Amino acid sequence: MFMSTKTRTIATGRRGFTLIELLVVIAIIALLLSILMPALTKVKEQAKAVICRSNLHQWYVCLNLYLSDNEDKFWCGWGNTATESNWWMGAMRSYYADINEIRCCPTATMPEADLNGNATSAQRPFAAWGYNPGFFSAIDPDGEDDYGSYAANGWLENFDEKSASMKSALAADEQKFWNKSIRVTRGGTVPFMFDAQWIDCWPDSTNTPPPAEDTAWSGDNFFWRIVQNRHGNGIQNVVFMDGVARKVGLKELWKFKWHTTYDTSGPYTLAGGATSASWPDWMADFTDY
Repeated sequence: MFMSTKTRTIATGRRGFTLIELLVVIAIIALLLSILMPALTKVKEQAKAVICRSNLHQWYVCLNLYLSDNEDKFWCGWGNTATESNWWMGAMRSYYADINEIRCCPTATMPEADLNGNATSAQRPFAAWGYNPGFFSAIDPDGEDDYGSYAANGWLENFDEKSASMKSALAADEQKFWNKSIRVTRGGTVPFMFDAQWIDCWPDSTNTPPPAEDTAWSGDNFFWRIVQNRHGNGIQNVVFMDGVARKVGLKELWKFKWHTTYDTSGPYTLAGGATSASWPDWMADFTDY
């Protein structure tokens, strides 16, 4: 004896979804995803910023290990030629085991060019520095080129250990170098390492801001190397000589004690009379300091 379709459905207690019901469920899922995706993206970016600050703090740990082994003296840094230089990447290499990732902010891990000099898809401010075949090989024991997206404060170098030609070129600025960490008495105001376009910089209070967010650094425009809007809303990360790694406002960078005679009330600070007109359009609405 055969049961009707209706009778079989009642007997089994199961019924499949109709096409309309499936479409409604799919629509609801799509709506939820559209609501959640911006939040998930924001969380992801926040996580990258936290990892960036963690990386910078690890560099501070490496710095202290280096200083304890070198009579409290900083490395010489740029020495006028690659072979006469001792950049932070090489000076601290034994303390970070040459781990490439720690040299990079998670938002900027790809150099603008590869080892063969071919352009990549990396765009400023989300681009790492390097590679530069042969330039960094003088300090890389494996003969490979370093890359990264952080820089060290160039004034935190030991002037006395620079090459003779470099000492001559920088004679007028000799008093600005910190030379030893013991000279840094207010570490919370002195930047050590930070998001940047290049490996080092020697900023001064009169250096101008970059005209655009993706401006490439050039010459003595040292804040062009530093100002990197990688973490949104005019924010980037810095670790200071007291070991605190924190987010700072892009305009706040002009307020720090970069070198021994740096003017913390210079023309790009509120104390120095800066106004919205002092800044390029892309920075004008960021917080003033």
